[in-house]
Amino acid sequence: MTDRVKSVLRRLRSTVVGVDPKRHLTAFCRDDAGNASLTGLYLIFLLAVVGGLSLDHAQGQSARAEAQVVADAAARAGAIRLRDGEDAALDMITEVAGYHRAGLLNMDDITLLSHTEDGFQTASAVDGVTPNAVSVVTRRDKANNNPVNTILMHLSGVDTLNVAGRAIAGFGGPGRFLNCSGGGFFAEGRAIGNSSNNYTDGFCLHGEQGVQIHNQNRFETGTVVSMPDLGDFQRHTNNPGADEALREMGYDITLPGQIPDMIAALRSGSPQDMDLPEFVTFGPIYRDRIRQNESLLRDTLFVVDGDVHLRGGRHFENIAIVAAGDITVDANVVLDNVILATEGRLELNSNVRIGGTEEEYCSREKYGGYLLAVEGVRFNSNNELRGVLVVSGGDIRFNSNNRATSGIYAEAAGDIHYNSRQQLRGCLPGLEDEFTGREAEPGGPVALLR
Repeated sequence: MTDRVKSVLRRLRSTVVGVDPKRHLTAFCRDDAGNASLTGLYLIFLLAVVGGLSLDHAQGQSARAEAQVVADAAARAGAIRLRDGEDAALDMITEVAGYHRAGLLNMDDITLLSHTEDGFQTASAVDGVTPNAVSVVTRRDKANNNPVNTILMHLSGVDTLNVAGRAIAGFGGPGRFLNCSGGGFFAEGRAIGNSSNNYTDGFCLHGEQGVQIHNQNRFETGTVVSMPDLGDFQRHTNNPGADEALREMGYDITLPGQIPDMIAALRSGSPQDMDLPEFVTFGPIYRDRIRQNESLLRDTLFVVDGDVHLRGGRHFENIAIVAAGDITVDANVVLDNVILATEGRLELNSNVRIGGTEEEYCSREKYGGYLLAVEGVRFNSNNELRGVLVVSGGDIRFNSNNRATSGIYAEAAGDIHYNSRQQLRGCLPGLEDEFTGREAEPGGPVALLR
């Protein structure tokens, strides 16, 4: 056998039989393919852990959000029923909580409160203190026999999560509660204002999704700027009084959803049947539409199947109009003691005057105008609005330079937009609502705190 053949055999034998395990393992670990396999297994394990923890976190957040929704709804409903007594409030709280999700609320987690200058204190008429607020706590925890079970966290010894929702709702009082019987803008979406507006006499500005203002706005003591999350407040520079006016709370916006029922009632009944304001006593008179040059009888309810167009340069007083189409009011019109309700849009042009005069709009103690539209309300410039209730199933838009926006109460299912140089003024005693049924007592509408 030649030396060359012997050499080849020695190398072959060392490869198959004489392998050094230590050297082989070291070589494998240094090999790029082996290293990638180990890294891949580690990443898969890590992703599984992170994914499981994310699921547990998401499940806990969802349960917490549900508990908060139930607490909010129950507290609001209970605060409204406080006006009918403590038992009525407690019954309503448990009913609403049970309707949303049974098992989240115990009676021990309901507290009746009174809000004073010194803050909250427990209250009961039996002790001579009339409650004006309720506190509700909803829970998913072991004590309530309904904790949130974990998916992967139990591997580290955490089998369940405890979550809770807390809400306080009330209808007046000093400090943080809204006292907005005097008027304000209340949007289910955002309240968006421009620059150089003045807020006085208890005017309230609220957006469920936030409030936005620009520069040079002035807020007098007693005015309110509110939203459920102050992180949704946007402002530019130089807005004196804004910090003092800020409140973190929700607001019960209900009128936009009632517009279709109010319009249906107007269409189907007579003024006597519907308990309309005393300035409407005759009708209904049915029209296919109302054109610019038509005369309208005082003290009358008009039911219109199409559009309504009120010509400029006229004075309309003591009338109610409900329309299936749009309502347009030309410039230079005076509206006093009117109801305009439409299933479409309501648009008012420039130099329109609605409601009372500057001297008597508040002392007359009643609204002088009711404007309701399913699809939205739009005002042009240089108008005078005093003692007016505005409700929109969409947005409400005000243009610039209104000479007066006093004692106006506006609710929108969408946003409320208004431009610059507005005089936004309340009527602190409150104005009586003779049409929609909104309560305007000194305690103000129900406000929600979390």
